Amino acid sequence: MNDAEQKITRRTLLIGTAVGAGGLAVIGGSASPAAAAGVTGTGPVRTGGAGNRKDFPVSARGAAPGAADSGPAIRQTIADAAAWTAASTKNSARVLFDRGVYRIGDDGTPSWYALELTETARIELLGTATELLMLDPHKGGIAITRSTGITVTGLTLDYEIPPFTQGVIRAVDPTAGTFQLELLPGFPSLTDRTLFAGAGYGTLHDATSGLFKRGVQSTFSVSYPAAAGTDGRWTFTVDPAHQGRMSDIAVGDGFATGYRGDRNAIALHQSADTTLKDLVIHAGPGAAVISNNSEATVLRRTVVDVRAGSGRWVSVNADGYHHHGGRRGPTVVGNRFARLHDDGMNVYSQLRALQSLSDGGRKLHLAGGAAEVAIGDTLQIVQSSDGTVRGTARVTAVEGDPRAATPLVVTVATAVPGAVAGDHVFNRSYSGSGFVITGNVIEESRGLGVRMKASNGVITDNRMSDLTNWGIWIANDTAYGEGPIGSENLVVSGNQIRRVCLDQTLVPWPTSAAAIMLQHFTSSYTVGASRVHRNIAISDNTIEDAPRFGIYLGAGTNVTAAKTKIGVTAGNPRSDQPSAHFGLENLKNGLVLRATISDAQTPPRAAVWRGPKLENTTVLQVPGA
Repeated sequence: MNDAEQKITRRTLLIGTAVGAGGLAVIGGSASPAAAAGVTGTGPVRTGGAGNRKDFPVSARGAAPGAADSGPAIRQTIADAAAWTAASTKNSARVLFDRGVYRIGDDGTPSWYALELTETARIELLGTATELLMLDPHKGGIAITRSTGITVTGLTLDYEIPPFTQGVIRAVDPTAGTFQLELLPGFPSLTDRTLFAGAGYGTLHDATSGLFKRGVQSTFSVSYPAAAGTDGRWTFTVDPAHQGRMSDIAVGDGFATGYRGDRNAIALHQSADTTLKDLVIHAGPGAAVISNNSEATVLRRTVVDVRAGSGRWVSVNADGYHHHGGRRGPTVVGNRFARLHDDGMNVYSQLRALQSLSDGGRKLHLAGGAAEVAIGDTLQIVQSSDGTVRGTARVTAVEGDPRAATPLVVTVATAVPGAVAGDHVFNRSYSGSGFVITGNVIEESRGLGVRMKASNGVITDNRMSDLTNWGIWIANDTAYGEGPIGSENLVVSGNQIRRVCLDQTLVPWPTSAAAIMLQHFTSSYTVGASRVHRNIAISDNTIEDAPRFGIYLGAGTNVTAAKTKIGVTAGNPRSDQPSAHFGLENLKNGLVLRATISDAQTPPRAAVWRGPKLENTTVLQVPGA
């Protein structure tokens, strides 16, 4: 593949009020529609077989590096470019930025984003050592909505005021379940109730290096008051569910907490063929990049990390790359994600709830939701309580507008036996199929490396290290309504996964505490009964200091793990049982072949743990098996 290729929750993107480019003038006389609309691009129009390209320097509208607020001029330049490309399908445009830092303030509208491209096509935002500095931490950076063929290249995105805060713990009261935090200079106050709602989660850090604190529970659910004490310190109350780990919190530790919502550094909504490349993202209220119900998104050679010398411990408050929906999966190649406050990547689709059935079960009355549905799609109906797949059905008719995320009535060719109101419905045809995740680095972050629910894709040659959670998770995620249930036709090869599951409280999870995990979960994250995965090839991966399992294979048919290199150092603090280099459970036609194992612990870990429901599953050339 190449570059040509509603309910608000913490994993749902809802783009705010869109600001369009304005209407076009009527075509007529000698003036072109673009000219009539007041387009002020400079330089000649380049023509050729690819069409007519026009450049739009933001300087022509008065934007300048170092100016107090270049936002209005940049927005007008984008509107000029949109008018030009709307005038003819042969037209394309480049919005050009000079070297330097452009300050971008609030535009005074209800929009959730500082810059927007809405219902546009064939526009490139092109920077040259250019930084966009967002002045309002409450807004996302760039939103691309219902657009086609947009490219963003060569830009750095940062926030003057970071959309999170951090400080040093000055007192701990284990009995009361509280600690006192002194905020560091230059970080926002918790009085900002847009960024800090009074409850959420935060993470423990080494206050000197800013790295996640090792050997403890990394993440704590907390609440805090609307005002600091008379000494300027903030009293945090640890959630009762986490108060059993109060001993992990010490005076002198760092603690960071931030906004978790649906404003992101870059957001795509119902857009196709968007390319983001050669970017640097130092901060974002939510994810670095989120691609919602969008097709064939490309993210290349982009760095997400804190700015050197900034003293910040967190880059973005959520994932590095977050993708749900779409008929053509994303291409995510050659990027680096670090200091994230959640996962490296997540690719999935969202469910719609089945409200009722009629016409003998052939008409499905679906609640509103992000998943789009079209004639010919394959819907998967799942029992909500335990994640059991009842069956699939082909769509023959759709009543309602699926792009509006409103309720739908969907007719299927045949009724699915056992389907009842309350079941979950996933669209397997709208789940990011055909993804490519290759050559990325994910390090020093809270969360997983890759969460994957999509099919027909590859996860190859990535490097993951020092993550508080696990490495590669191929499974449904029921707490957030993420599916579908079961991935098919995946290649997971050539990945290096080192020192994951730094959060010690996550090691006891029996099957997901693995560097690479294939599993099926119920709504309570217990092991599901179904074999939902099919045709999974895992090979040539290197794993060092995994938690309970190096590779865990469950809930699948035709699954292979070959030529795995596993190393365990003497100091790797993993002691929960069962524990093994390979865990096997609920497999049909499984094969583990040719492993190289180096285990310095005493006693060494078991080579293979065999759970129930193994059918025609073989282990060959695995030392100690």
